[in-house]
Amino acid sequence: MDWVVRIGLIELALGGLLGWAMVVRDEKPEWLRRIGVVAPQRIRQVHLDYVMMGLILVAVGLAVPDLPTAIAIALVFGTLVNPFLFVPLAFAPDTTGAAGTAPSPSSRSSASAAVSSPPRSSARAERPRGWRSIAPMPRLPKLSLLAALIAVTALLALPVAAQATLVYVKGVAKPAVYAANDNGGGAFKVGPGTNPRVSPDGDAIAYQHETPDGKRELKLAAADGSGSRTVLTGLQDSTYLAFSPDSKLVAALRGPEVGKRTLVLIDVTSGAVLRAVARGYFSGFSFSPAGTELVYSVGASERYPPHSDVYVAPVAAGKAVRITDDGRSLDPLWGPAGKIVFVKLLGAKQRRYGPKNELYVMYPNGRAINRLTHTEVGPLLQGLYPTDWSYNGKKLLAEFEGQDTSYAVAVDALTGAQRPIVKKEEKGFVGTALSGYGGTVLGFTGGFEPGPDHDVATVPYGGGEPKILVRNAFEPDWSR
Repeated sequence: MDWVVRIGLIELALGGLLGWAMVVRDEKPEWLRRIGVVAPQRIRQVHLDYVMMGLILVAVGLAVPDLPTAIAIALVFGTLVNPFLFVPLAFAPDTTGAAGTAPSPSSRSSASAAVSSPPRSSARAERPRGWRSIAPMPRLPKLSLLAALIAVTALLALPVAAQATLVYVKGVAKPAVYAANDNGGGAFKVGPGTNPRVSPDGDAIAYQHETPDGKRELKLAAADGSGSRTVLTGLQDSTYLAFSPDSKLVAALRGPEVGKRTLVLIDVTSGAVLRAVARGYFSGFSFSPAGTELVYSVGASERYPPHSDVYVAPVAAGKAVRITDDGRSLDPLWGPAGKIVFVKLLGAKQRRYGPKNELYVMYPNGRAINRLTHTEVGPLLQGLYPTDWSYNGKKLLAEFEGQDTSYAVAVDALTGAQRPIVKKEEKGFVGTALSGYGGTVLGFTGGFEPGPDHDVATVPYGGGEPKILVRNAFEPDWSR
């Protein structure tokens, strides 16, 4: 969730809590008088203003999820401070004189001698009904109370304004997983490994670790650097690791080096394998948005082109249901609005070097299958694979792959229109994740080939130049 939206929700919650202060104002007004409140009607203004400011932040955060940081900070600061401007008025709502002090008798006499002006009592009588002069700032004890209130609100806002977790790999001969803030700062080494994935809540990191005798295992590490543990041996195809949306489960494949794999679900807290979902030759899986189901594609053999179909299985227990039956469907990615995007292999007989990929969408029951993309795919190239959805289901990140080729592609999830995020090239920008509301693409430069010429970077979904976060790094993921 965007940090601007989170602070907006905190302001809404604070406005709701101030509703109790309004109850005190009506039922126990003497409590307020004891702390110096002489204008309790100001409490209602603070209450309503926090509700309105919170709604503004939530609306702006949802409508413009990738608001420039400087503008977002100014907006948040204004919405935090604005309601507090009513607090001094609760302690000193009224005073006389333009500067908050009554004029002296001598000054009034001088003014009367110079010009024919009405006496002070007459001037007060001529003021509009309900007129109030500018109130002075409260004295030191009241300022202390105001400062305390501001400090409490700031402390409440700090956790939600904290940055998301970024993970990546550095090193080719001896690769290691690192974790950092989502701007690349505050980095630390998690441990030797590859293919890291970070949980949606940013608290856990799953990655592949290779033992001294060459065996692969799945490790789970705390994102705060407090340690890691092995939760699965015999890990295979670690590019397909996936966390559940609530960050409580991780799905992975285990099995022999050659032969069928088993899709298993692992409890993040205990590290226990909860159940085996299916067995075969897999080509992708992902959780439903609610985290109650798992979609995956599996075939009975390793032949090429793969003979694969898509299945949906309950996470808790129960039988899987096949939702495609053409033997050409693979790499499903469950998105919002009840849609699953997947790859369908086309032109196997017409194309000299094998079929090409096109993206299709369908409902979780396998109905309403529609072709989404129409892609030009040359010889020795494969085509599009789905990578990530935006929260609203309108933006889709995909990867165009083939021999010595990999680059990120933006796909309109409604029309199928597509364009490269940066530009078409063999060693292009590889997209690995999309920010929640779809404004920013995370990835790395230099193509998919292992080597030193990679940098972890972000690029606006609408296009632009990569912004380097970490140099000499690759395989990034984040919880943003």
